[in-house]
Amino acid sequence: MLIMALAFLSLFGLAVGALLTFADSAFRNGNQLHTKTEQQYAADAAVEGAINTIRGDVTIGKEGPATGCFSLPAAVNGTAVSVECRGRPGSGAGSVVVGGGSLPANSVLTLPSHPSEGLVLSAGAAPLVTGNVITNRTATVPATASLTVQGSLTCRTLSGTGPVSASTTSCPAAVPPSATDPGYSAPISSVPAPATAPACAAGGTVTFAPGFYKSAAALNALTGGGCPNKRFHFTPGVYYFQFDDLLPSGTRQWLINDSTAEVVGGAVTTAAFPSRCNLALAGVQFIFGADSRLAVTAGSFELCPPLSAGQRIAVYAPTASAADIVGPVTPLTSTVETSTPVGSEPNTFTPAGDARQIDATEAKFTASTNKGVAVINLAGFSTTAIPANARITSASLRVAARYENEWLPSSAPTLTLTPADGSAAVAYPAIPCAMSACPVGTTVAINVLDQINTPARANGISMQYRVTDKQGVPYFVSYFNGAALDIGYTIDGIKATSPTGCMAATPYLPSTNTTCAVLRSTGAAARMAIKGTIYAPLAAVDLSMTGQLNQVTQRGVVARTLQLGLTRGAGYAGALIAMPGTANRQVLLTASIGGDERLRADVTIDDGLGSNPGASVTVNRWSVLR
Repeated sequence: MLIMALAFLSLFGLAVGALLTFADSAFRNGNQLHTKTEQQYAADAAVEGAINTIRGDVTIGKEGPATGCFSLPAAVNGTAVSVECRGRPGSGAGSVVVGGGSLPANSVLTLPSHPSEGLVLSAGAAPLVTGNVITNRTATVPATASLTVQGSLTCRTLSGTGPVSASTTSCPAAVPPSATDPGYSAPISSVPAPATAPACAAGGTVTFAPGFYKSAAALNALTGGGCPNKRFHFTPGVYYFQFDDLLPSGTRQWLINDSTAEVVGGAVTTAAFPSRCNLALAGVQFIFGADSRLAVTAGSFELCPPLSAGQRIAVYAPTASAADIVGPVTPLTSTVETSTPVGSEPNTFTPAGDARQIDATEAKFTASTNKGVAVINLAGFSTTAIPANARITSASLRVAARYENEWLPSSAPTLTLTPADGSAAVAYPAIPCAMSACPVGTTVAINVLDQINTPARANGISMQYRVTDKQGVPYFVSYFNGAALDIGYTIDGIKATSPTGCMAATPYLPSTNTTCAVLRSTGAAARMAIKGTIYAPLAAVDLSMTGQLNQVTQRGVVARTLQLGLTRGAGYAGALIAMPGTANRQVLLTASIGGDERLRADVTIDDGLGSNPGASVTVNRWSVLR
C-alpha cells in the first residue's frame, strides 16, 4: 500500500508539474496577446486621430517626405504611438488651378506702419483662411470673434481674447523675410484711352470697355440703384479708375449699392455667381489711382484676373506714380483741299492745291465787281498723330492768309473748325495780313483749345476758310497759303495711392469718415468673389460681408491693413480667404510603436479644390503589420 501511495503521489506530482507548466505558458501567451491587442488598438486609434487631425489642414499631407503628424501618449492603452504622414506623388498639388500664373507666398500679407493696424477682425467675425498669414504688426481678434488659419500665423503682436487656431502660431515674432512688399508691377505705366460709362440701355446687360474712367458719378448712376436688374459686364482688359469729379459727399468713390446689380469682370459664363466669370479665359484688372476707391454694400461683385505667367492680379493700387510723358508739339496739316464757289459768281481760290500746305505757294481769289464769296475747304488732317490716351494741353491754329491793295473785305474772313468727333463747328475770325507787310507763309495764331481739347476732336479735323469781297472794289485780291493745327499734349502716368487724405489716414477705422479703404465690402446684402490677387500695399482693404457662401478671395491679399468682418452663411463650411484650389490629398499614414511599424493606412482626402478642406475621407487600404 505504501508503494502504491508513493507511486500515485509521484505520478500526481508529475501531472501537476506539467499542468503548471502549461498554465504558465498559457498565461504568458495570453498576456502577450493582450499586449499586442492593446498595441493594435492604440495604433488604430493613433491613425484615426491622425486622419482627423490632418483632414482639415491642407498644409499637411502634400507630396513630399514623411513627417510626424500625430502622436498618441502612453496614457492611452498604456502604449505610446507615433504616426508619420507622407503625401503620395501629386498629393495636394496646385496643378488643378485654372489659368496658371504665379502665386503669392502668403494668403494674407499686411504691411502697416501704424501699430494697431495689420489683420484686424471686427466683433462677430469668424473667417476661415487657408494658407499662411503674415502681418508685421498686429493680429487683433476681439472676444466675440474667432480666427482659423489653415497654415501658419505670424505677427508681432496678438491682441484680443478671441480664439485663434492655426497650424503654427508665431506671435510675437520677428518680421520674416516674406513680410515685405513683393513689388508686383502694374501692366500699364500711363493712363489708357478715356472711356465713357455706357447708358442704362434696354436688355439685361450693360457692357463696359477697358480704358480710363474719370467719373465716379457716372458709374454710381448705374450701380447705385438707378439702373436696376442689370448685369454690368466689364469685358476683358485693363480698367484704370482715377475719379476727377468730386461727389457731394466729398469722396471719390465708386459705389455698388443695388441688390439687383451683378458686376462681372472677364469672360461671362452661363453659371450663376460665384462662377459667372471664366477663369480659363482672359479677365480684367481694376487699377485704382490716387484716392479713387470702390465700395460694395449691395449686389454681387465678381472678378476673374488676366491670364498671366506672372501674378494674376485683379485689384491693383499703385505704390508709385509713373512719370508723365510730355509729347512734342505736333503739327497737323491737311492732305485734301477743295475750293468751292458760293453765291452768284463763280469765285474760287486757284489753284486750290497751293492752299494745302504753308509753303512758298498760295492760292489766289480775285474779287469781281459784284459782291462774291470764296471758300477753301481743308480736310484729311492726321488721324493718328495724337495718342488716344493723351491729355491736350495746347491747341493753336496757324493760318497763312494775305490780301492785296490794302482793301479789307466787307466782313472779316473766318476760319470754321469742325472737330473730328462730330462736335459742333466753331467759326474763328481770321484777319489776313497786308501783302506789303507780310511775306508769303506768314502765319497768324488762333487759340482753339476750347474746341480741340481731346485727341478724338483733334485727329481728323476739317476746316473752311471763307472770304467775302467788298462790292464795287474790283481790285481786291485774297490769298490763302494754308493752315496747320499745333497740338501740345501730355500722357499722364498712373498715380500711386494718395499720400494724403482719407486713404493715408491711420489707423483705418471703418466707423469713421476720416479714413477709407481702396476696396470695401460690407453687410449682408453684398456678395464678392475676387479670383485674382488683391494688391494694395499702401491702402486699407475692408472685407466685412456677413453670411457669405463662397470664397471671397482666391489668390491672396496684400494690403497695408486688412479689416475682416467676414462670417459664413448656413451650410457653407469652406474658406472665405483662400489660395487657389489644389488636388485631393493622397496620404500614406504609418503608425509605429517603439520604432517598429505596426499599421499602415492609405487614404484620400477630398478638399473640395481647397474650398472645403477634409470634406470627406476615403480609406483605400488599412494594413496591420504583425
